[in-house]
Amino acid sequence: MTGPFEQTLSPKSHFDTAFDISATAATSRPRQTLKSGNAFAVVDSHGDIGVVAGGVDGIFHCDTRYLSRLEVLIDGAQPLLLGSNMRDDNTLLTVDLTNADQYLENELILQKDTLHIVRTFFLWQGVAYLRLGIQNHGDVKVCCTVSVVFANDFADIFEVRNVSTILRQSHFVFRLERLAGGLAD
Repeated sequence: MTGPFEQTLSPKSHFDTAFDISATAATSRPRQTLKSGNAFAVVDSHGDIGVVAGGVDGIFHCDTRYLSRLEVLIDGAQPLLLGSNMRDDNTLLTVDLTNADQYLENELILQKDTLHIVRTFFLWQGVAYLRLGIQNHGDVKVCCTVSVVFANDFADIFEVRNVSTILRQSHFVFRLERLAGGLAD
């Protein structure tokens, strides 16, 4: 006899069936808002800005978005979130990240959780600061590429929120190229 919370399993019913969990990326990440004076930032739980398309993420000062994208990548891949913490006064966000498994020609070259990335993001007197700390917890040296991807659009806050009462009259395009060890614009 079985009660309301008990279930009888036949020998082949539950344990012999294929068990599959679909691994899809999240379509959105929870947002955090930092504020200091006339500046504020809307970032996701990883500390990134603009990774999910169509969002209102950015770093704003006096109602203008100065940074519309900011993303940190390890060897071209997004790090995995371990946890994040916002200071009570919303001026500082600390994010703990780690690397995912990395393969080269079906061979594991960097095991998950080898690198610990601490990302600190804060606003102070109208300036946004990003500090990265990376620590290797593996037994061998790790060679990896850390990329910081960014973009700007100088959009008015009403444009970001899709209010079409303001027309933009100028567009800014910045291009940096590496030429003979220097930068040119």
